[in-house]
Parts: sequence; structure tokens; C-alpha cells
Amino acid sequence: MPTPRSPRAQPLILIVDDDARTRSAIATALRAMDLEVIEAADGAKGLALFQSARPDLVLVDEILPHIDGYEVCAALRGLPEGWNSPILLLLESQDQAATRRARDVGATDFASKPVDPTQLARHVPFMLRMGSAYKDAVTGLPTQALFLERLESAFAHSSQRGRKVAAMVFDLRDFRQFNDSLGHTMGDAMLSEVAERLRNIVRLQDEVSRAHQSGRSSSVARWGGDEFLLAVIDLTSGKDAASVASRILESLKAPFQYAGRAFHLSGSIGISLYPDDSKDPVELLHFAAMALNQTKSSGRNHFAFFSPSMNDQARARFGLDAELHRALEMNEITVHYQPIVEAATGRVVGVEALARWLHPRTGMIGPDRFIPAAERLGLIDELSRQLIRITSEHLRSWREKALPPFYVSINISGRQFRDPNLAKTLISAVKRAGVGPQDILLEVTEGVLIDDLTEGERILAKLKELGFRIAIDDFGTGYSSLSYVKRFPVDVLKIDREFIRDIAIDERDRVMATGVLFLAQGLGVEAVAEGVETEEQRNLLIACGCPLMQGYLFAKAMPAEKLAALMARTGGIIAPEIAPSAGTIGPDRRHAGGMETTAADGADRYRALEQERRQSIRPAIRRSA
Repeated sequence: MPTPRSPRAQPLILIVDDDARTRSAIATALRAMDLEVIEAADGAKGLALFQSARPDLVLVDEILPHIDGYEVCAALRGLPEGWNSPILLLLESQDQAATRRARDVGATDFASKPVDPTQLARHVPFMLRMGSAYKDAVTGLPTQALFLERLESAFAHSSQRGRKVAAMVFDLRDFRQFNDSLGHTMGDAMLSEVAERLRNIVRLQDEVSRAHQSGRSSSVARWGGDEFLLAVIDLTSGKDAASVASRILESLKAPFQYAGRAFHLSGSIGISLYPDDSKDPVELLHFAAMALNQTKSSGRNHFAFFSPSMNDQARARFGLDAELHRALEMNEITVHYQPIVEAATGRVVGVEALARWLHPRTGMIGPDRFIPAAERLGLIDELSRQLIRITSEHLRSWREKALPPFYVSINISGRQFRDPNLAKTLISAVKRAGVGPQDILLEVTEGVLIDDLTEGERILAKLKELGFRIAIDDFGTGYSSLSYVKRFPVDVLKIDREFIRDIAIDERDRVMATGVLFLAQGLGVEAVAEGVETEEQRNLLIACGCPLMQGYLFAKAMPAEKLAALMARTGGIIAPEIAPSAGTIGPDRRHAGGMETTAADGADRYRALEQERRQSIRPAIRRSA
């Protein structure tokens, strides 16, 4: 992977001037300021020296043989390394035409000749500081501040040519897990490699659109963290922007090599267009960010264009934020419960507590809408306490009604997990409700745990000591599963619905689900498949040896009263008929249907079922052929 240039002991200044005495005088003044200096006598040599030495600042004379200072400046801006380099253009006369032309070709600043040491002492330190502020230390890319300046300049250029500019916000998915689990050195190297791939994409686009012939070029910048900004110029339509976005996502398919290992990343892109969406650079960037948020609900490796409806959604979200305070005060937040069933019998062994907002005007609002709002507004702690209290009270009510026994699973957010008062809040709630911690399963996602493995291990051990059971939610979506799961006192692994959704048609998903089941068996913990919606999914999971399932096939989430009525009416058996026998996951064995079964038996049944499925589709394949 490429790495950014190592910082120098002293800044390096390139002087491009055909007059040897002028060069010498400027060089002497700069060296007196404790700066390093390199010199070129004409524009061509200056450009070559810039590419080989990559100086921190360029001083270029307006009048040069063959290639004048304006052309040198424009050419520098067209180079990948020169987009954000400070350039001081030395003008013979600072008349309006000269200064306007200097700005048009991308000069950072200009000064009059002959240059005296006082001028240099004023211009150079300021421009070096500005250059440092405008350049990302990890990737060498421009920062947001310079990006916005160049974006505004691109507007004027494209407007004259009747073209469009695309502002893009590119987000690396799951990069934080890579960075935290494998180290910041690897993370920085990966960011630099991503930056290089993005540069290559926009460089190719400029070649296709011939934007570089005008002395302009598209730009890549780092916004911070795992987000990048792109300004793609000289586009004829939105289709051109879509083509660039597709090439960016395609470039991620090649693995990233580091320390002899290959890593795969995915991304999402939000796009807005000048002048269609906005003529203001800040607003255009904001719209691209809104489009990016839209893509995240579509999965990985997607891009989306901004649309005015996104603005309407944002306004609705802000209205929701304002009402959330009132909702907490008026007890409009409640909890619904989705059963977790034993696949072989349909017996309810537990329920997952899921937050709901009973809005007086709009009706039921899901947690995907108001939980992020609570986090933004700093209300998540109060909301969490309410949900834990409500769940504990519902559990007491069910116990008083002598319903068949089952546990309650409560989701713990990253913020809750790191709250030093979490254990106290949980114990206080269960004691007040008169229930035991052994009746509660705490669900924590992989992403929360791998943020800090040592601290995560300590917190889980404390909760386990208090009597709570522990589940890892969304298991299989992280990057360190096998290395960390054995460290934690885990009782349950919940297989993420991402691997269940296409399990009947995607062999890789079947392999992943089977792998998690065998891992659970080896660790002596239970496994729960989330998001089971069809009989085919259920039968395949049973054949793989999955003992517990959860999903719409069995029941949707329901209010506490409805759940109590269902459990009382059915005796805790909610499947319409007894499911086929399933092997038990864990060191013990169960007799199901008079036979002693294991996960290995389930794998054998899975292979037989898979063979039957393939045979059944062959006639259809032949008919379609």
C-alpha cells in the first residue's frame, strides 16, 4: 500500500524563475528563514522537479520561457500531487487582469516583483501553515476546507462550459472494526490505498472528459475518519456521475494487501449535482451526505443521488426530535416482544424486547427512527432506563399469571454498555420488579465488544457474576469473531439475519450459518437464528442443527398483553405443527423423536436436503434452457 510522504525536518520550497540572480536572492532569504530550497530555471524543469521532490510550497515567476507562470500553475493543479499545494505566483504587475488570471489558474496567493525579504517573511509562513491545514496528514489529500474552495472554483469553470459538477461523499463500511481490531498502522495504510484508488478513478474520468486540458481537474479529499469527498467536473449528465460512482465501488473489489494478508472493504456513495441540486458548495456537500445516509439502508456497495424528498424526510426527522422529549415524559415509549422458539417443538423459550413509540397522531414508530434521535439528543440514557424498567415489570406480570416459563432478551446499545452505571441500573430494575437476573438475557453486538476487547471482557464478566445471561447479537458480521468469542462468558450466539435471508439460494450463507452452529456447539453455547420468515429457511436451519429460531414465520413482535394471552391460550407452543427433529447444540444431547441427535447428524440431513433441492430444480433448468 502507498504511504504518504514522511514529514521533513524543514519545509521544502521550490523556486521557478529563469533569472539566476532573482532565484539566488529569494533562495538566500528563504534559507535565512531556516527553510530548504530547490531551484528550476524554466517551467518544464519546475514541473519535473515538483513531481520528484514534492515541495511544501512553490514560488513561480509570471514570465518564463516556453511555459509561463500561469501555465505552470494550471499544470500543477492538474497533477494529483499538486491539487492542494500552496503556490505563490510572482507578478510583474498586480493589475486586475493579472490577479484575476492568477486566481483562475489556481494560484493560492500572489506577490509583486521584485520580491523583498519582508514580503517573503509575510507570505511564506502563512502559506505553509495554510498548506498544512489544508492537507490530511494520513493520506496527503486535501481537507474539507480546501475541497470547498476548489468545489466553488469548479462551479464557475463548469458553468462557463455548460457542464455539471458532481459532489460525492464516499463512506467505507465497517472500517472502524478493521482499524480497532488490527491496529491504526494498518488502518492508515488502508486509507492511503483507498485514497490512491480514488485518485486513479478521477484521473481517468478527467482524461475521458478532457477536463485536464483546461488546466482543471477533479478532486479527492478526506473528510475525516472513513469518509472521503470527491468533486467530479465537466460532466454532461447524472449518468456520468453514476458511471464514476460505479467504478469507485468496483475498485473496492480488489483485496487490500497488508502484512501478507488480504482484506476486503465495501463502501457507499451519496451524490449531488451542480447546478441541479444547489449552487452553494456547502449545501451541495450537505445534500450528498443526505444521499449517503439513504444508501446505508440499502446495504453495501450502493450509491444514491440526492432528491428533494430527502429534505422532506430530514424536516420530518427534526420534528420527531422535538417530540421525543414529550414522548418520554408522557410514557409513550413502550416495549413489544418477539418470541424465540425451539425449532423442534415450537415451544417459546424466550422473547426479545423491542422498543416502540406509540405516537398519538402518527401511530406506531419503530426503533430505527427514534433510537438514533435519542442518541443525538442525549436522551438515550433516560430511554434505556425506561425500557429496562418496563421490561422488568412485564416479566413480573407474566410470572404472576403463571405462564409457561421463558426468558426476556434485552438489547444493550454501545453507549449503555460503556455506561459505568449499567449494572446498577439493571439490578435496581429487576429488584424493584421482583424478578431475578437469571430470567434476563443481555444482547450485545459484535461491534460494541470489539471496540475495546479488554474492557468488554471485564464488563461482561461483571454482568455474568450478577446472574445475567449474555448473548452476542448479529454474530458473524464482525471481523474478529473466532479470536474474541472464546474470551467472553457468552451463553448465546444470535446468527445475523443477513445470513438467514438468502440461506435457501446462497451457498455462502449456508456455509456461514453452519459454521456458526458448529462454533456454538464447540463452545457449549446456544445458537439462535434471527429473521426466519419461510418454511424453507426453517427446514434448512433444522437440517444444519439449529435449535432455536426467531422471525415472522413464528410471530411478529407484539404488546405484552397480547403475548400473555397467546402464551396462556397455546401453553407456550406457537408453531402450528411440530417441526422436524433438530439436533441439540452443546455438549449435552437430547432425545428427539426417539433418536439421539447431534450437530453432525444435522449436517448430514442438511447435505441430503440440499441434494434433494438441487435435483428438484434440474428439470426446471432444462425446461428453461
